[in-house]
Amino acid sequence: MTKKSIINYLTLTSVAFLFSPYTLADNPQSLEERVTALEAKAVGNGELWYNTLTFSGLMEMETTYTHPDSGHSSVDMVVATVELGLATQLTEDLSAELALLHEEDDTDLEVDRATISYNQSHDQQAFAFTMGQDYVPFGSYTTALVNDPLTLEIGETRETAFTVNYENGPFAGAFYLFNGDQDEDERDWLNNFGGRITLTNNNLTLGADYTSNLADADSLQDNDYGYSTGEDVVAGFTLYGQAVIDKVQLAIEHLGALDNFAGDGNNSQPAATQVEVSFEAGDFTYAIAYQQTDEALFLELPEARISLGLSTEVLGGLGLGLELTVDDDYAIADGGTGDTTNSVVLQLAAEF
Repeated sequence: MTKKSIINYLTLTSVAFLFSPYTLADNPQSLEERVTALEAKAVGNGELWYNTLTFSGLMEMETTYTHPDSGHSSVDMVVATVELGLATQLTEDLSAELALLHEEDDTDLEVDRATISYNQSHDQQAFAFTMGQDYVPFGSYTTALVNDPLTLEIGETRETAFTVNYENGPFAGAFYLFNGDQDEDERDWLNNFGGRITLTNNNLTLGADYTSNLADADSLQDNDYGYSTGEDVVAGFTLYGQAVIDKVQLAIEHLGALDNFAGDGNNSQPAATQVEVSFEAGDFTYAIAYQQTDEALFLELPEARISLGLSTEVLGGLGLGLELTVDDDYAIADGGTGDTTNSVVLQLAAEF
């Protein structure tokens, strides 16, 4: 290579290096330089993303005494719920959330929710978008009692979904899309969907939800409802409302299937209704509820339930709840036992 060729080569190499996007100035190699570059990425209001990290937790310990008409009484003590949450604000509109859940005798430690959300929270009229594993907006399940309502036992649905939310003053709506585990004719498609419409003011909330595939609810999805043999997918709906007057709250919800479940469902069309009144007096919250199910024997739910409960905060973040429940099973003629079961549950909950 001649002297002139060497000079030209060095000149071209220097120019290419100076204009390259991979120069040392833009691509720090040392750990200190990489950390500095990451710290330069702020949320949007000048705050660094890792300063927005928030941790949360919930622990619920429950002791339950059960006395059925037939059989022996029993007493059990369990760690009913352990939940650990982590959330961060990546930018002004973008956030991420992760929650782990453990329920003794029911759920091993697992990822309960994992989502990334885009939400223009600073706008009065705004869309929000969420993708990931979460509980889809189907059912209200409002209660001041320790035990979950029977509507939740039928309808609560956790799926990996894409959800669009919209708010405009008192009006709000949602639409979600998911694959699910119960597929018609074993077709593995992203063809299940649902929606929600609510109207809310300071004292009243009214809502209606729909899901195209109720068999994907948590309590139903592991069973066989004949979908693989050509049975039609069974949709579900729920109507609910909450009214607040001073320190008194009324909650009403009705949830049910829109058709019969074949296979393990024995052509049943399950439904549940909840009516609950709660009120605050001093340091205590008192609640009374009546619940009823229809054609839900195959889900091992009672036909009727009456509940009385009270709860209070013992110390900062530590709550105490007590509930008395009377369950009436379906009649023998309907396939049940006809028994009445009385139970008392004492819950100690720590939230942080």
